[in-house]
Amino acid sequence: MKNKILIIDNNSNININMNVKCFDYCILHSPSKKYLEELLLNEEFLCIIPSESKDKKNTTCTYNLIKLLEIYGLEYFGNSYLKNLIVQEKSAFFEQSDLYIPSEIWTRTNQKRNYNLLSDSDFPIFIDNYNGYKKIISSKKKLLLELDNLQVEKYDEITIYKKYEFDRIFNVVLVGNIQQNIFAIDSKNQEEIEYLKKKSVELFSKFNFKDFASFVFGRKGKDYFLLDINLNEIFNDTIIKLFEDNYGIKEDQIIVLYIIIFLNRNTYINHDIQKLYNLLPSEILSKIVSLEYKQKIGLDYDYYDVCNELKSRFLSSSDDNRYEFIKLIEKSLEYCPKSDVNSYYLGDLDYDYEDCLSLYEEIPSAPKEQKQILNQSLKILNGQIRWNSPLSFYNVCPPVMMNTVAASAITNIYNPNGMIDRTCAGYLNMERQIIRQLSNLLEIDSETSAGTFTAGGKVCLTYAVKCGLNRCQQKNYTNNSPTIITSMANHFSIESVGYQLGINNCIRISLNERQEMDYDEFEKSIYKCIKNEIPIACIILSGGNTLHSAVENVKTTKNIVDIYVAKYNLTYTPYIYYDLVVCWPWLFFKHYDFDKNSLKIETEVLKKIQHTSDIFKYANLADGFGFDFHKGGFSPYTTSIFITKNMNELYSINNKKGEIQKDSCYHTFTNSRTATDIISAWNILQSVGIEGFQSYVANMLNVSCILTKYFKDFGFNVLSENSSFGFATIIWIKSPYIDKGILDIIKSKDSLAENDQYIYKFTEYLKRNTIANICVRYLPKYSYNNKQITVISLLPMTMNLDADVAKKVAKKIFKIRNEFDSYYIKNMDFGFNIAPENVPR
Repeated sequence: MKNKILIIDNNSNININMNVKCFDYCILHSPSKKYLEELLLNEEFLCIIPSESKDKKNTTCTYNLIKLLEIYGLEYFGNSYLKNLIVQEKSAFFEQSDLYIPSEIWTRTNQKRNYNLLSDSDFPIFIDNYNGYKKIISSKKKLLLELDNLQVEKYDEITIYKKYEFDRIFNVVLVGNIQQNIFAIDSKNQEEIEYLKKKSVELFSKFNFKDFASFVFGRKGKDYFLLDINLNEIFNDTIIKLFEDNYGIKEDQIIVLYIIIFLNRNTYINHDIQKLYNLLPSEILSKIVSLEYKQKIGLDYDYYDVCNELKSRFLSSSDDNRYEFIKLIEKSLEYCPKSDVNSYYLGDLDYDYEDCLSLYEEIPSAPKEQKQILNQSLKILNGQIRWNSPLSFYNVCPPVMMNTVAASAITNIYNPNGMIDRTCAGYLNMERQIIRQLSNLLEIDSETSAGTFTAGGKVCLTYAVKCGLNRCQQKNYTNNSPTIITSMANHFSIESVGYQLGINNCIRISLNERQEMDYDEFEKSIYKCIKNEIPIACIILSGGNTLHSAVENVKTTKNIVDIYVAKYNLTYTPYIYYDLVVCWPWLFFKHYDFDKNSLKIETEVLKKIQHTSDIFKYANLADGFGFDFHKGGFSPYTTSIFITKNMNELYSINNKKGEIQKDSCYHTFTNSRTATDIISAWNILQSVGIEGFQSYVANMLNVSCILTKYFKDFGFNVLSENSSFGFATIIWIKSPYIDKGILDIIKSKDSLAENDQYIYKFTEYLKRNTIANICVRYLPKYSYNNKQITVISLLPMTMNLDADVAKKVAKKIFKIRNEFDSYYIKNMDFGFNIAPENVPR
């Protein structure tokens, strides 16, 4: 059975003689709507090529051809009805280009006055349809339309464009797509051709055109202007002449070109299709047929074809295809796993990742279509926690602001390397400005401080310990191994950081009832280390952890250290690092007037903020600081920054002789260094501002207070309420099988083990129940009343949570618990895994 090609020409009755015998061609000139509809209903076509006149006077059609094809759900060569409509009717569409003709909008109230103020040299034209410009640019009249003739009183607004006598008008045609395309331009000047090509590709990409676009440009001196865009008149005389002049092909070959582009886009495979290729010059074929399509239909290709295919996936040398990556993202978002308003995750929680990846176990022999691969790769997002969901309470993982993602994406397109200034434009200047701003926030000298962005808070710790290790080893001559002193409140990774730097000893100080280090025990440890000549590589203080956000007092710690340094004439002062990665946004309250309370923060919330803020007043006494913008700073992973008060300690960190080297390639732990974290943090600081951070902290603390109140009302035990100053709420519930209170349960090993298992199963049930999927954190080994018990941590981070939503979520959790208990009493097998014994905090 032959392949059928439908060609509909509503323009000028072009005579097309097709001579490929394996195809049936149905060529219609201005068919009636009824006839065309009957044909579309009764016949199937391999390819439909419509050409619709923009000038309705030259056609007998009384309907919109493109719209009709879309109503019937048919694929066709060319742009959509909506795109055609926008281009034809909306002058604002043109003004998105940097080549649009200067214009003004006159209102009914000022039209006559503005007209009377015109000088003889202004020569404007008065039109409210931009496309009209093309039809009248050849007029020799100085004033094309008199104001009275326009009957302006009928319009609230009219658009005024300046009249230009252009030196030259240019027509440019682009067919194909941004990756595979050909141009036809009526110019012989190579420099001019390259410029118009660049602008045409840019417009084609930016406006998301498909298959075809024809542009009209005007030149006045050295300036170029966009006069017209044609998306649907694909057979007019100008286009035919352009193809003949540029490529030596005539009407029937142009049709072949359109068919091949259409089939290439739809990856249609048919052996008869190969006969079409004999009708076009190889110069054209090599440009419009993708490598994958050549592979599928068995066309020969060489490494030039492979290179050209790969080349199309990069920014072009002129950057004119830079909008393609936006379209790539836009289309890919449609392939992301779908989210549900009643679920905290994307897509399928039990997605089989190995099965998804099994099709790609072998590296392909040749390049594959990148969009298909990209879309396939996004299936891995199934089960991903949506940090923006008000049902997500897992950890200190806020959603990211979209401006940081945009800044990061554009930065990645140009791929700066923060190794040295020369390889990253102004990003290191931006980094230094952020360091100055955060130094001022800490109230340390921004002229002597220094810092660097790092891959997470653990790396910040590594910088701090290394700075402190250098300090103690350069001025201390004992052979004893150094140690790190920190409290139980600080991060579990400190021991591994020490081990990586050759430090095998870490002293952990127990906590007092306020969840801070026991300062008496700390003092004893300082004394013991100095007495036994054990170098202190670093003292690490909590600037707020994920559980309680209880901050340790630098002033108290610093006083103890200074006393013993002076008393024993220590040759160095131990390096104090303030780990602010979680609670650094509280620094923005240092100068907040708590009495005035201009943001009208609730009293209970305000007291918690003031408690932390009062301790942070002495943050500047520390030597080094860590900030995580991917925690309280709305930035993508990883966006952390280490700052030290003494720049020389950072600039000599990797040098045994202590030489100062300011280029980041010498004082950072890596040479290859991303710049996305820098621009992410900068965008956040400049766009959120002080009151933005203050309001965020206040809102999340208020959510925590609301959750606490409702959980208590619902019979949940809320633990450490009076010693928690952050967003987290720690709850404990008991099994319906156990008729004891919490204190009695934790005294019994068996009862505690049974209750721990009950809590684990409930957290899993929360994720999968029939009411709403809620992600909380199962947390074993929580210290309570000198025992290690299992608790549930809820840590809200998204601005999509407020007081009202928090109440609803608390009620849902209560309802889900009742549902769970009814099944639990019946000994239902939930199929959950065995509870993990340890969870990283």
